[in-house]
Amino acid sequence: MQTIRIKLVSNNLEHINEVTNKIKEIAEKLKLAKSGPIPLPTSRIIVTTRRAPNGGGRESYDHFELRLHKRIIDIQADPRALKAIMSAQIPSDVNIEMQQIE
Repeated sequence: MQTIRIKLVSNNLEHINEVTNKIKEIAEKLKLAKSGPIPLPTSRIIVTTRRAPNGGGRESYDHFELRLHKRIIDIQADPRALKAIMSAQIPSDVNIEMQQIE
């Protein structure tokens, strides 16, 4: 049986949960086998910059952090499901990768 692995990546946790719920509803409505969503470890990107642009004064630093939340969902390959997922309203900050696996 062919399955589709859907990988979701976003920096907004609410948006990624909203999209996973939409995909789960589509799979349940079409009565397809699914597994997931499987949460993957959150990636943290930390950037440290110096506050003073000219290097003068005391040494003080700013720390900025970006968290990337990831989910994986496996569903049975079905053209109706793929069409429904592609036509669903998805926020712009959620990246989707679809991959066919055996």
